[in-house]
Amino acid sequence: MLAALLAYLSSCSNSPRDIELQYANTKESVLNYELSYMQDSKAEMNGEPMNAEYHVNIPYEMSITQKGTQVESSIHIKNPEVKFIISGGQQVVDTRNLKNLEFGFTHTPFGYQKEIMLIDSLQIDFGDMLGGTLGWEYLFTYITPGLPGKKSNIGDTWNETITVNRIEAGSKITADLELKHELSGFDKFNGRKCAVIESEISAILNDNYSMMDASWNLKGTLSGNMTWYFDYEQGIIIQLLIEERSEGNVVAPEIGINATYSQNSIIELKHSN
Repeated sequence: MLAALLAYLSSCSNSPRDIELQYANTKESVLNYELSYMQDSKAEMNGEPMNAEYHVNIPYEMSITQKGTQVESSIHIKNPEVKFIISGGQQVVDTRNLKNLEFGFTHTPFGYQKEIMLIDSLQIDFGDMLGGTLGWEYLFTYITPGLPGKKSNIGDTWNETITVNRIEAGSKITADLELKHELSGFDKFNGRKCAVIESEISAILNDNYSMMDASWNLKGTLSGNMTWYFDYEQGIIIQLLIEERSEGNVVAPEIGINATYSQNSIIELKHSN
């Protein structure tokens, strides 16, 4: 016990102090990443089970420039893979029209005021019973979490609210996510000096939308956690893992549908240079 405590105190004493974390210090011209997403959704609609899994894998290249007070990231998506699994079996979605897509997003050096600038569309049509045409660009709102915006040390915390379009129970909704971040330590990861940040995610879900020529309402809750490794010398994310769980009710009175659902989601980002 004493040896472990001494080792911990030693690691803390050797950690950077009063460090200011910022995006886009990188000297690397092109960054290679792989973004993956898995969602396991279980629903019961009017007494009948309706389950589905989504699997999305998006390899992409990203270049970063800082212009004035904004950071601009240009994304080139190479060859994404999308599949979903329902009671009838696994189906691989034709993504030939999604190769070599270009789009970008902007944010401040601390990761705030995010805005996606679509050049090409990332929309995929799954059919009416699986949410219709779903846009997957929303996944990129997760890959630049907010930084403290000031000099920080181990144990410091800060809060962030992000508004995202996301998929719940096979439907497109908008949600305000509350994130509580904590700088939990520093570590070497893939040979890079990284800040390790742990985040808690929570949200109250309540949105109305149209699908199948009817009006729907979804109410529920979401909770989760995120661990991310931030290269503080280059100002880039090296790895990010998000695990979320949500559950709630979906009603469409016009067509007599009342459903409950629960789903687990995993989003993982890996730097592959």
